[in-house]
Amino acid sequence: MDASQVLALSAGDLDPDPGHRRRRGGGRTKRVCPLARSDDLDASLVDSERDLDRGGEGIAAVDGRKKRGSDRKERAGSKHGGLSGKNERELHRKVSGMLISTIIPVLDEGARIADAIAELRRQPGNWELIVADGGSTDATIDRAGRAGADHVIEAQRGRGTQMNAGAALARGEVLLFLHADVRLPEGAHQTIRDTLAARGGSPPPIAGCFRTRTEPDRPCSAITRAVFRLADLRSRFSRFPYGDQGLFLRDESFRALGGFADLPLMEDIEICQRLACRGTIRRADASVRVSARRFQAAPLRSILAMRTFPLAFRLGVPAELLHRLYGQPR
Repeated sequence: MDASQVLALSAGDLDPDPGHRRRRGGGRTKRVCPLARSDDLDASLVDSERDLDRGGEGIAAVDGRKKRGSDRKERAGSKHGGLSGKNERELHRKVSGMLISTIIPVLDEGARIADAIAELRRQPGNWELIVADGGSTDATIDRAGRAGADHVIEAQRGRGTQMNAGAALARGEVLLFLHADVRLPEGAHQTIRDTLAARGGSPPPIAGCFRTRTEPDRPCSAITRAVFRLADLRSRFSRFPYGDQGLFLRDESFRALGGFADLPLMEDIEICQRLACRGTIRRADASVRVSARRFQAAPLRSILAMRTFPLAFRLGVPAELLHRLYGQPR
């Protein structure tokens, strides 16, 4: 595969069916519907921008006729014991704001997943939390369910495949893809809305991401801390963000794009290449906290991977080969 073939990957080349998975606690296995495809993003971006504005402002003003119609529907619903399902969902949206679905791909994250969910639950705003497990052999699934995830599903191993599976269940207007060892900044809900909004008469970006602040899991040398700072500096300027930067985009844009490619590695670089061809990927004015655990476990390998793998992938080296060289389960 040469570089032009890599860059030419399109939604039509992707495997839309990430396989079978089940919701935690359910006895049935079900096939998640494949992602829809479309080549036309412009209309959906404009419509979504209006939704973002409405979601960020809370209860929108409505004209008298619509309000009277809504009141009649609510009164009709109250005769049957309360609001109708549609009115109840709309009321929840107006009170809580735009729904952001956070998809966390995991593999043997039993030691971290509960803390990741707890931190997200403390964030203000309207969140949906989906944990997509890739075949954990520890207690990840049980602990994610007990910690309060809205959905815990099982998917074929591979971050891209797992994130596609989670996105297929998502109800949110915006999708946020977050690693289990990444923590959001305070006020992330508002930050995401602001980042995806239009500015200065320009159209809204197609996607957004955060900057990073790498935090060591244990004491480290000054040289190691300098390496972390260089990695954080890259997150401010590189054209293609990494997966640990918390990629977020509108649900319509993700589905029109076709989702993540079914790759064992470099799925973050690959989707950002396609996104950059269709619009701007804007960086938020805030940083996520990234655990340095993987780097500290294998410093030399991590440095080589960070510095060489993205370039090698863009030059046509297969992701499968890079994954074998990387040597760590994901």
